[in-house]
Amino acid sequence: MKIVSINRDACISCAACWLLCPGIFTEEKGDMKSSIQPSCQIDGLLAEGTVPSNQDVYAAEAADACPVHVITIR
Repeated sequence: MKIVSINRDACISCAACWLLCPGIFTEEKGDMKSSIQPSCQIDGLLAEGTVPSNQDVYAAEAADACPVHVITIR
């Protein structure tokens, strides 16, 4: 299973990730930055989660579309 991480400190809230892959990414209402959907979070962390196999392509597209390259998938 792949792991996705967001450098939330560097996120500019462009919305690309949550528009391209809403199954994994969402806008955190507290600071309006990208975060991981609660259903995908690891240990309740906003910035780290698992990528369901049916979301692989969408997660990669979202990471590629990020203008500040804060999303990594490993």
